[in-house]
Amino acid sequence: MTPFVNTCQYYAFGNSLTDKPFRKVITGRDEFRNIVSKYCGEEASEANNQSLKDELVEFLRCRKKNLPDPVFEEHAQSTGIPADILAQLSSRFVSVPQYGFGTRSQTIIIVDTNNNVMYHAFTMKEPINPENPVWDESEFNFQLSPPN
Repeated sequence: MTPFVNTCQYYAFGNSLTDKPFRKVITGRDEFRNIVSKYCGEEASEANNQSLKDELVEFLRCRKKNLPDPVFEEHAQSTGIPADILAQLSSRFVSVPQYGFGTRSQTIIIVDTNNNVMYHAFTMKEPINPENPVWDESEFNFQLSPPN
């Protein structure tokens, strides 16, 4: 089967304006591009799909702080976000246990060169331990059909 999608595309969004992104969105976009670029155009295989998924999970769970960030700090000040949690909110994976706030679910969708779609949804199991979370994974697989 000839794939009907043969270009690599990626998108990165965060809780900031698209024309004034937070530093974590900019650095995340660049890291995401690097990960996706390694697999773009590679022949579809279970091993490649698993490797890509593993790298994307690691990417999403990154706790690296993205400060200083003048855009983020301005947003925090204008919305009343307490200064003591700025660093915790500046990472892709957010964990603010003192407020019971943070990342609880993540989704990865991979479409390979054979038009196979792998949908992975991750949700933290209750009771949530933000320092050592246990994840429930739901996986759905299907194939796209070329347009008529």
